[in-house]
Amino acid sequence: MARVKGSKIVTKLDFVSKVHGAEMRERVLQSLDSADREALGLVLSLNWYRIDLYERVLLAICAVAGGGDVAIYDRMGAHSAAQQFATSFKSLRSTHPLRMLENMVPMHAVLNDPARMEIVEATDTSCCIVVHAPRSNAPNCRVARAFYAATLEQCGCRGVHVSERACSSTGAPYCRFEVRWRSSAASLPRV
Repeated sequence: MARVKGSKIVTKLDFVSKVHGAEMRERVLQSLDSADREALGLVLSLNWYRIDLYERVLLAICAVAGGGDVAIYDRMGAHSAAQQFATSFKSLRSTHPLRMLENMVPMHAVLNDPARMEIVEATDTSCCIVVHAPRSNAPNCRVARAFYAATLEQCGCRGVHVSERACSSTGAPYCRFEVRWRSSAASLPRV
């Protein structure tokens, strides 16, 4: 069974608390079954948790805090990128867009088990992110698209667009994200 680090769960629950309040976070947790609530009693960022638990947390946040509006996944992904790059993965920040995306490969390996991600077909303003493992589902991929976009926005990119061209949840062997952006003057390499 695939696993995720607790920090992925912590950032999502932190999002609920910061945006919707501590009471909403409690409502999200209470919507889960007793086994899930017990597993989430004390989530430690460095511990491993089953990916299906993480996926149920995403679904519960959407249902309870988002009222069923899947746009909440976009906000969660952006929040997670800001949190992860401001804390645990601060050393992976870069002002160069492609380097910033390439730095997500070791981040992915730390946060997921099994983990396999690669950046392919890279240019100065585009690339493809291919996630071979772990297998995904639609909510997780929507969070990932927002995470990738927010990652580029953190290094000054504008007009960021992320689309998913293949998804392991629909039978593809991997998830493939096409990413395009415009660089700001600050994010361009110095000559």
